[in-house]
Amino acid sequence: QQTSTFDPLARCRSLSHSKQQECITEVAVQGAYPSLCDELDAKHRTKCLRDTAIQARNPEFCKGIQQIATRNVCYKTIALLTRKFEPCASLTTGTAADLFSKNDCYDDVADKTADASVCAYLTEEVINQAGFQYHRDQCYWGVFVQTKDAGLCSKFLDPAKALACAEQSKTASESA
Repeated sequence: QQTSTFDPLARCRSLSHSKQQECITEVAVQGAYPSLCDELDAKHRTKCLRDTAIQARNPEFCKGIQQIATRNVCYKTIALLTRKFEPCASLTTGTAADLFSKNDCYDDVADKTADASVCAYLTEEVINQAGFQYHRDQCYWGVFVQTKDAGLCSKFLDPAKALACAEQSKTASESA
């Protein structure tokens, strides 16, 4: 008596190498099986892990991606698709550009959800670096534009932004 076990890769085994790589990736993505990506060469493995994580909306699957930039894109994409800021916390922050990307992730989620509480996760480290001075203000401003919440006006670091916020919220309340 022989027990048959399901082999999700059976249809891929008889294909040429490049077609086999594509087939395994397709099976991994469709079934949310990131472990199948281990069957692939390095070039295809990264794409497989990224696509599987994004399709499944599962940031845990991004962890296996070796290339930092691709792993960060994976986390950010899932954060935006799920409208949740938690995947942003997993972005690598080894360089100023990485820190900017992490803050940008929080900023984008805050803007997409109109949730000002997400802006608090932007790191001061980046805010104090030249070129990133008002990233946090941009985050709060994006939410303010959508909500006209006067309570956000005290969050701005730039006095001109705080004043513009106060003026716009006053105008909004007068016309309501």
